[in-house]
Amino acid sequence: MFYELDPKQLAFPPEGSVVAQQYVQPSVYSQPAVVHQVSSHQFPEVPFQNFATEHHPFLGRISRAEINMCGDLRDAERGWRNDEINCGRRLVRFRAAWDGSVVNTLFDFISKAEYDPNDKGTFTVSCIYWKEANHFCLTSVDYILLIEMLLKIDFKVEERNRVRRNIEPFSPTTVSKTNPDTFEFYDRLMKYDTPRPRNIEKDIKVFPWSTLEAGLKKIAIKYSATIYDKARKMV
Repeated sequence: MFYELDPKQLAFPPEGSVVAQQYVQPSVYSQPAVVHQVSSHQFPEVPFQNFATEHHPFLGRISRAEINMCGDLRDAERGWRNDEINCGRRLVRFRAAWDGSVVNTLFDFISKAEYDPNDKGTFTVSCIYWKEANHFCLTSVDYILLIEMLLKIDFKVEERNRVRRNIEPFSPTTVSKTNPDTFEFYDRLMKYDTPRPRNIEKDIKVFPWSTLEAGLKKIAIKYSATIYDKARKMV
């Protein structure tokens, strides 16, 4: 279940940081988004189409999807639990519920104990607090894998590169172990265990969390993608 925290009980980050600023907002606790007023194991009731077993409306065709975000993604920056503050990240679990060409995108916040790597109907990303830069972000690895899950597409190398070019305007920062300004953050990114927000140990780009929804919508609208008939192979 989601946690309603008393701000007085929290271990506050340094004064003036983004996290600290969020904690002093009473409305964060009194007016949570509706999408989050559910058990972490139960999403709101939205018609869901199982890609593996049911007919997909665009199966085998060229399609343009429209992302409908069911909730405010900026809520991921607010009301962190103590364990999230200590490790510097919040796990955000996403699920896609298709309705024609509309991708109803649902999400909730989970603990590491609730993360299930075998749950193929969801994808979990890390909303990471970069203390030195004083903002929240996610890695390019999580970004692209989330797009693949929502649109039900397996990008090939050239398609991934195309997606990277399309999200480049959303102000990414390259985090490198050779850059003294990003070394500490790079080291923390590499140490995160499952679910890992990166693949291999190399320089990685991170995007402001605040741009995620706009980026997802841009890719969904601009990217014409063939929806592969994976289910047919199972028949």
